[in-house]
Amino acid sequence: MSVTLKRVTVAVFLVYLALTCYTAYVLLSKSYTKSKEQRQNKLSRFSGEDSSDWNPWGEELMRSNASRQAHTVEIWSKAAIGLYLWEHILNGRLEPKGGGAWSYGFRKIADIKFKFRTGPGIVPSTVPQDATHVVLVLNGRAPEKVAAARTWLDALPGFRKLRGVAVVLLGSEACSGNAWLLPYLRSRGGPVAAAFVVYDTALVDDTEVFQWPLGVATYRGFPKATPKDLDLDSPRPYPCNFVGTVYPKSSREELLRLLGDRGAPCYMRARSEWRPLETKDSLESYLLALKLSDVTLNPAGMNPECYRIYEALEFGSVPVLEDRTVSPGCARAADGGSFRLLKAQGAPVLYVRNWTSELMPLLEREVAMAPAERADRRRRLVAWYGSFKRAMRDRLLRVLAEKFFGDDAA
Repeated sequence: MSVTLKRVTVAVFLVYLALTCYTAYVLLSKSYTKSKEQRQNKLSRFSGEDSSDWNPWGEELMRSNASRQAHTVEIWSKAAIGLYLWEHILNGRLEPKGGGAWSYGFRKIADIKFKFRTGPGIVPSTVPQDATHVVLVLNGRAPEKVAAARTWLDALPGFRKLRGVAVVLLGSEACSGNAWLLPYLRSRGGPVAAAFVVYDTALVDDTEVFQWPLGVATYRGFPKATPKDLDLDSPRPYPCNFVGTVYPKSSREELLRLLGDRGAPCYMRARSEWRPLETKDSLESYLLALKLSDVTLNPAGMNPECYRIYEALEFGSVPVLEDRTVSPGCARAADGGSFRLLKAQGAPVLYVRNWTSELMPLLEREVAMAPAERADRRRRLVAWYGSFKRAMRDRLLRVLAEKFFGDDAA
């Protein structure tokens, strides 16, 4: 009897032991499988279709980047230079809205989502009333334009959620006509944290007021060049060109006289009255002049900085700039103040002070230059202009990040 009981006890013990081992095996097997699946899932995030999300710096930086919040900045443009900002500097696109009453564009750059609005339908009552950060593009070139610009700035207190404002301003060609903006600057108690102003105004301090390029004449339909528009290697038939309005008793009259007297083989098309718009034929003729000339002459008009400079850069024709002070209200050429922005960025352009003594020697050097050297110069010029536009974009982003969001992460 005792032997039978002993056998039963041993049998029960063995069954218990087997069940315990089996249970442990099952649990360990599930744990291993789950761990393996987790590792496989984790690895799959860094391969195949999701390879764009791969982060070589690990999960810590992934969590850090994910926690960054994208900021929204509205751009409300009431000046043609807004199109240069949006299409040429920020590489944005536009979509017509409201039957053409206004146009809209969206673009995310770094941590900033830009929403661009322009057109006659854009007025203080039609823009988003809950905007928090705004860049206003305004025209301050003439008294009537200043009055319209003031309307926008005076309307800002009505936007209750507004926390940051910057202005891109087409300034006065005389430079002295920009003082009206000062009371609106934050340092004077106004709402504007940063202003980007066209022309060599003495207000520029690179802390609150920055210089901005004039850009191309978008209001005349000047296009953004594409690679297929640019032939940088073929010889160009004209050593120089000048297409523009000739004002009485200006250096432009002197330039035309010199070219006529010396019989210079340059592409010339002058007019006596300024026209705000181009016809299809006149625009095509102007674009042809830029594409077929190695050098574009830029005698000073109301201000030495003109659209023609940037239009020549767009098509690889070297601008020749008249480096002199036209208006006493602008920074002095003798102090290096004229073309301040281009000089600071190392623009590969040519400068003259006196057309009479410097033009013909300049053209003689151009004619003597080897074709391969001219082609290489065109390529370098177009590459520099691309880097210049990127530099303007990066500076804008940096200033907005600092002034609006208290950092320079953009």
